[in-house]
Amino acid sequence: MSLEKSLVVSLFARESYIPEQYDAVIDSIIPEILMLSRIVLKEYQDSARNKSLLESRISGMLVTSINTLVSAFIMIREGYFKEPQILLRSVVEIVSSAVDLRKNPQKIDSFVNGKHSSTKSITIANSLIPHESPLTGATYGLLSHNIVHLNVLDFFPPHYDTFNEAMFFGSVKNEEEVWRISRSLHMACTILDLMSAYVEYIYRSSLDTLLFWKKNTDGTLIWNLHPTMRERIESRAWLYKVSKEGYEKKFPVASQKPL
Repeated sequence: MSLEKSLVVSLFARESYIPEQYDAVIDSIIPEILMLSRIVLKEYQDSARNKSLLESRISGMLVTSINTLVSAFIMIREGYFKEPQILLRSVVEIVSSAVDLRKNPQKIDSFVNGKHSSTKSITIANSLIPHESPLTGATYGLLSHNIVHLNVLDFFPPHYDTFNEAMFFGSVKNEEEVWRISRSLHMACTILDLMSAYVEYIYRSSLDTLLFWKKNTDGTLIWNLHPTMRERIESRAWLYKVSKEGYEKKFPVASQKPL
């Protein structure tokens, strides 16, 4: 089975519980995931042939993060809200650690011996991307405080205001709660783009085309979002708008804090 067919089957083999416009967004991200996967798989295979501990650890983490990211998109299609975002937080942590290891290869021993600090890696990875970028590193903090740690969304599950027992567990099937899907999907797409940017940074020396960076004459990189990527990111802005409006309507007091 080809990589593309395997990805399509993984994403769309199960029944979808979300509106068509959201399925269309997930369908549109397949080329980006494929491009990402091909880069990482090549590097993973090369590291195995060259028996490089450093490269095998970096590429191995990235393979894991892609699988975790695809799992989050699958859960979003099934209508789950909070659960895929827990996975997305893990993606940010894993990819940031891969970036840290590329910048600081001397840390390989601490990685292998289980003494690595992922919190420090996130700080290092965040420092690469300008704060004004639409892919700000604040995503990890948002997922931590608004999803993983106890917050208002835990007190009110998606179906708390319905008497239909069948809707209490599982996926979001209540049309009034579809804004939750917008929030999950917007975050997943943002982290996909963030991961693509970090993978380009990690493997910059072997890539001919960069969509998030520009190479200086000395080989260093500066942030330079390609118009194609900027357009792609802006085309998904409506997801955040729907999410924000739905959240503010549902939780007018809590919404005074950042979403």
